Order: sequence, then C-alpha cells, then structure tokens
Amino acid sequence: MILRATLRSFLTVLSVTGASFLLNVLTARALGPEGRGHYSASLMIIMLAAGLAQFGLAQALVVRWREAQNQNATRYALVSAIVVALLAMALAACILSFNGNGIDEFATLIAVASAPYSVYLFTTSALQLDAGLALFNVARLALPLAMLCAAFSLYLTSHLSASSLLSCQLLLTSTIALLLLHSVLRILKREGNGAGAQLRLTSNFGLGIKYHSVTALGLATGHVDKLVLLSQSTAAQFGIYSVSYASSRLLGMMQDSASAALFAANAGKLDNNPLDDLATSFRLTFYPLTLLSTGVAAASPALLSWVFGEQFQDAAISFSILCFECVIGSSSWLLAQYYQARIQPGRVLLRQTVALIPVIVAIPFIPQENAANWLATALLASSLLRLLLTVMLLRVDTGFNPHQLAPRISDISLVLRTFARISPWKIR
Repeated sequence: MILRATLRSFLTVLSVTGASFLLNVLTARALGPEGRGHYSASLMIIMLAAGLAQFGLAQALVVRWREAQNQNATRYALVSAIVVALLAMALAACILSFNGNGIDEFATLIAVASAPYSVYLFTTSALQLDAGLALFNVARLALPLAMLCAAFSLYLTSHLSASSLLSCQLLLTSTIALLLLHSVLRILKREGNGAGAQLRLTSNFGLGIKYHSVTALGLATGHVDKLVLLSQSTAAQFGIYSVSYASSRLLGMMQDSASAALFAANAGKLDNNPLDDLATSFRLTFYPLTLLSTGVAAASPALLSWVFGEQFQDAAISFSILCFECVIGSSSWLLAQYYQARIQPGRVLLRQTVALIPVIVAIPFIPQENAANWLATALLASSLLRLLLTVMLLRVDTGFNPHQLAPRISDISLVLRTFARISPWKIR
C-alpha cells in the first residue's frame, strides 16, 4: 500500500517538478541573473513567512482526526486558515525590515502575497486527511502548473518581470487556496460523525507546536544560506545561486513522495510499525539517486550553460554539492517520518537542532569570493549529520538495525512487481 501511494504521489511530484523546472528555466533566461535574483528573493520571503506561520496546525488536525473524528473540526480548519494568513503577513513584514536588500520596491506585494500562500500550505497539508492522497496530489500540482501558464503568457506578451510574476502569484494562490480550503471543509463535513471531542485551536496548539518546532528548524536550515547570501551579495549572484538550489531539488522528488505517503498512512496510528516500510523506501531511493547525483554533478557545467544560459555556468560547483545535499537531506527526512507519524516530533527537533551547528559555525567564516560554494558545503555537512543522527536515534529508541538500509537484490523485484500490478490508468 505504501509503495503504491508513493508511486501515485511520485507521478504528481514529477508533474510538479516538471512545471517548476520549466518555470525556473523560463524566468532565468527571460529575466537574467539580476531579475531572477529579485524574483527569487521575493519568493523566498513569501515561502519562509508562510512556512513559519503554520504552527503545525494542519498536521495536528490530521493526527487528531485520525485518532477520533472530532466535533467542530470544520470551524477549527477555518479559524486556523485565518490565523496562518495573518501571521504570514506579519512575519513577511518583519523579515523585510531586517533583510529587504534590493527588493524594497516589492515589499507590499510580498507581504500581501504571503497570506494566501500560507493558506495554500495549510490546506495542502490538511488534505492528507485522505490517506489515498488524491486531493493532496492535485493541490501540489495546481499552483506550479498555474504559475507556469501565467509566466508563459507574460513572456509571449513581453510583460514578464519580477513584479508581474509576483502579481500573478498573489492572484493565482488566492484562488487556489480558497478552492482547497473548500475541499478540506467538505472532507470534514462528509466524513465526520461527531463522535470525538471538540477540536479547538487553543487545546490543539500544543501538538501543533511540537510539529512546528521541527518545521521551523527545517525552514531555518533550508533558508539560512539564502538569507545570508542575500545580505552579502548582489542580486545577480543571488539569482545564480537560487537557480542552482532550485534545480538541485529535482533529485529529491521521489523521497518527498515516499515521506508524504508514509506520514499519511501512519499518522496517529500508534499500533503501526512503519520501520520496514521506511527501510524499504530508503533503499529504493537513496542508492539510485546518489548514483544519479554523481552523473549530474559531473555534467553540471555543460548542463547549466545549455539549460539556463552561459551566465549561470558559474553555479556548477555549488549545484553539484547541492545535488548530493538534497538526496541525503531527503533521505534523512524520510526516516524521520517514524517520529512524525507516532507524534514524537521532539526527536526530529533534536536532530534538526544539532544539525544546524555546521551552518552556524560556517557563517562567520564565509569568504568574499565563492560564498555560494561555502554555504552549499555547510548545508551538505548539516544533511549528513541529520542522517547519521536519525539512524542513531532509531537504533536507540527501537533497536533498529542499520543493516536494513543496505541495498538488496529483492528490492528490484519488489519494484517490478508493483509496476506490473499498477497500470498508468489505475493510478488516480
């Protein structure tokens, strides 16, 4: 079941990644390094503010709903959406006041656009209420595909700019977020039986904070490099680095799909033991993707120049490092789903906190030249530390044998049997 859900989710992630990659290429070639830097910096602040505003409210809703279908869940979801929207706007304004270098002209647009994006993140996570992940997968695909169509239309009409893209982001995200919120409320009304206790924002806040502490540290780890680079580099340098970072995330899409499927299948079900599924998912993704990263890294100078233009060729080294960082970091997060599903995010928080050390230590020693390569290396060290800590924690807490992560011949036959059973038109 986990593998089938992962494959369904992977097809969606593949579509999302394809749309995001094409948007990445279009904006890089049309805007150039400087214009792409302005757009990437603005989008980063929107995503960071929206992510920090979540407070784990969607994950808490999924877990509590799985435990017992609660009364008042629709009101909880609606109030939560309003809260995360307001928080995102406030956080965006705060981030801009400290780090708005070069994007002051977009400040109002960034702050306003962070609100619907925050609701989009909340509703997308909440759609994991459906263990089959059908609507969850649709939600993840809707915005990137809509943004790609909008950007292409702007390009054809010669109106493509950082400002016009952010305006489209605001309009499209608002529309999609409202539709997704309607879907969440419909699921809660359709499947609710009122048997559980009332679900209130205040009483559920504690569980949400446990999840959010993990998410917040993950956001800090994933954005600290870009925040530091934004404050110490030109818009063009930031644009080049942002392209290499975004492109490297392509390699983690299969692992992200597996993580979503594992959480959706095991959230709140304490009698489940997902360790075997975790180990299998790790083996099926980590080793092939590591080999793929090696090939991509070797060809990175030619690839970046051919896809994005010669102006972005300087990102080859940082891109190569970030490819390996993405695979290792995504593998670590996949294994951490054991604690996420069993409502033990404190363990994940521990690994996230310790893994920040390499990044924090590296920041004061950032050289004037090759700052991007230095930061990428610090992120790689952080991801390696997270993976090692996760395996150690599983060993201590569950007696998990790390040898289960070693590759097996039987994994190949498992994948072949699964694909043989699932024809493309059955994946829906």
